Amino acid sequence: MIQLTQLASDNFNRANENPLSQGGNWSVNQSGDTLQVVSDACEVGTLSASCVETYTGQTLPNNQYASVTIKSLTAANFPQIQLYARSNGGVLFSTLTAYELLLSTTASALFLYAWVSGTRTAVISSFPITVSAGDVWTLAPDGTTVYIFKNGTQLTSGTDSTVTSGYGGLGAASFTTDADVVFSNFSVGSVSSGGNTHGWSPVDSRVNPNQGVVQPFSRVFGAVGRTDIWKAGFSSGWPRRLPTCRPTGRIGALVVKLNGEDARMKQTKDPPITFGGSFVSN
Repeated sequence: MIQLTQLASDNFNRANENPLSQGGNWSVNQSGDTLQVVSDACEVGTLSASCVETYTGQTLPNNQYASVTIKSLTAANFPQIQLYARSNGGVLFSTLTAYELLLSTTASALFLYAWVSGTRTAVISSFPITVSAGDVWTLAPDGTTVYIFKNGTQLTSGTDSTVTSGYGGLGAASFTTDADVVFSNFSVGSVSSGGNTHGWSPVDSRVNPNQGVVQPFSRVFGAVGRTDIWKAGFSSGWPRRLPTCRPTGRIGALVVKLNGEDARMKQTKDPPITFGGSFVSN
């Protein structure tokens, strides 16, 4: 799996502004079709247009991610959401180079596109989804693999080598009111390979806001040299459901390694023994 490390974020918690700026960290893409801040949240500034801005305030490594949290959504009005990575911040779509994740509430599907100098090619032509308020969506190109996550769970990925570097960005299109879709957080950062969990952005923009899932497995090393394999769910850094440990032979100290955080595991079989350990990525 991949590890995400936040480098910058915007929670839109400030006075109303149009266009979206955060002191110059955002740049307008589409010739005046801007995003804006209203009541400490982000929404479109122009109806019936793709309002896109690029977060140029943070230089990103080539392996990068962009993540957005949906605050509210009126699905009956069929808004669309656009998330960008490795974007050159093209002033028009005719000059855009980027990976674009398009979430369509009309088609109930996502689409992944590679833009190169204004030419759009489908990497993933359609993948069925639901989009809801509270969702955290993440686009994360790592080498030639482009990952898509919803609430910390990988939905799908595509392979493409045509877009190699750039910035993160955000866009939306609303057709009835400016508030058809509203965002509460945005973040960008780096991607590294080899971990088994996902990092997260700050509060309300975490890649996995409500739970962390150890993927694909973590190892429990027993004192007798045995290795047990299991999965565990977490809430706020602690086990949501304590896993079962059944070491054979002499029972001794267990060292539990999962996700870099301290934790305590309890054996579910007699005799009940509590084990201490620490969490690290495999």
